[in-house]
Amino acid sequence: MEPGPRLTATEFFVLVLTSLRESTTMYELELRAGLSSGGVKHVVASLERAGWLLRRPSGLRRSRGLVPTEAGRSLLKTHLPQILAGTEFEEFQGLVRVGWSAMQVEPQQAVFFLKRAADRREQYAEEQITELNRLSSRDAVIRSYKQMLLQCQSERLRCEASILRRIAAQHEEDTHAIAGLNKPAN
Repeated sequence: MEPGPRLTATEFFVLVLTSLRESTTMYELELRAGLSSGGVKHVVASLERAGWLLRRPSGLRRSRGLVPTEAGRSLLKTHLPQILAGTEFEEFQGLVRVGWSAMQVEPQQAVFFLKRAADRREQYAEEQITELNRLSSRDAVIRSYKQMLLQCQSERLRCEASILRRIAAQHEEDTHAIAGLNKPAN
């Protein structure tokens, strides 16, 4: 796979959201998509610099609509595998944003991405357990704290993996149900 453009989970999310809607404002991204004001400004500026997003007057006071450029739309179609590979190690909320965004662009790749992210979470959980087993017993207080921390991290990662797998499975079921409805009757 050739290296593609590097997008953060939030940049990918914003680019997909703006491509799905007629016009989206920064305020709407903050209010409806749950992004912080500072985060939205940074992401929009980054996407603009890359040539993937434009701000256009929207007619509402000084409000400016966010619209993907042709290059931005093309990026979503031609570099999706590379974008997804670059976001595999995001924190959990980022993985959910990327998974949802990918479902809007290419559902099969989204399911594959979610399953791969779940596998990575499981692998990291196992690494936490391995680390736990290697802890030195010289300082009992620190060891006790590290045990608790590593156990919590391991369990959190396993829970996240389980959630990602359920989302992928549900999306596969929904896709198969829709495909079944769209088949012509014989």
